Parts: sequence; C-alpha cells; structure tokens
Amino acid sequence: MLKYNWIEVPESISPLKLIAWFDNPLEMDKLEKYIDNMNETYDLEYTFPPILGYPIIIDKWDVWKEMITDINWETQGFVDTNNIWQLFFVVTDWFHRSTAAITTWKKYIDIELDRESITNQEELKVFDKYYQWI
Repeated sequence: MLKYNWIEVPESISPLKLIAWFDNPLEMDKLEKYIDNMNETYDLEYTFPPILGYPIIIDKWDVWKEMITDINWETQGFVDTNNIWQLFFVVTDWFHRSTAAITTWKKYIDIELDRESITNQEELKVFDKYYQWI
C-alpha cells in the first residue's frame, strides 16, 4: 500500500471526509453531468476514475479547513474539533466529481495519491514503482 507522510493511502473514502485544497468555482453544466451519471449508478457499480489528492490526519491546526460541500450546502462546511485524529483526504483534482459524490449521497469515492503532492523522495520512488512510471 502507498504511503504519504507515513499515512497509508486508502483506495476509497467517504465523500464527507473530503477537504478542498483550494477554492474551486463550480461549473454547473459540468457538475450536473457528474450528478446525473452518479444518480444512474449504484454505489457498488460506479466506475468513475479516482479523484486525486493526499490523506491527512486532522489535528488542532487543521480545524476550520473547508470541507467540500454539496451544491445545497447541506453538509458541514468546515472540519471541527470532533474530527481531530480522523483521516481525511485533501482533493487536488476532480473537485466537480467530489461535489457530485456528496450531492448524490455516495457512500464512498475512489481516491488516488496525487504524484504532485509527494515531497518525500522514498515515497516518490514507491509511487513510481507502484504506478510503473519508470
């Protein structure tokens, strides 16, 4: 299994444990296509490519980071003190798909470590072997 800063990277995670890496304006046409596609599939059937990012364990310095919320703002908008020491995933790419997964109440979303986020050279070597980049 791949690791990022000594945290094991799971293959999937609850969409309610996604954190926005940066403020990403939503293109409603694009988002609606993802929502329609996700509404047409069951949790165990969907085959969307994994979203990219990196895992973090929430600590007191991460409280109030912005979580990804659905288009109706129905999910909690920020990480709070109840989330300390829990695993979350910071989304660096596929923000629209992440928002669609929350909006359609998916139980999980597939995730993949974003190579661009790796700063540890040993972890980068393992990543490149795992995905056969070399």
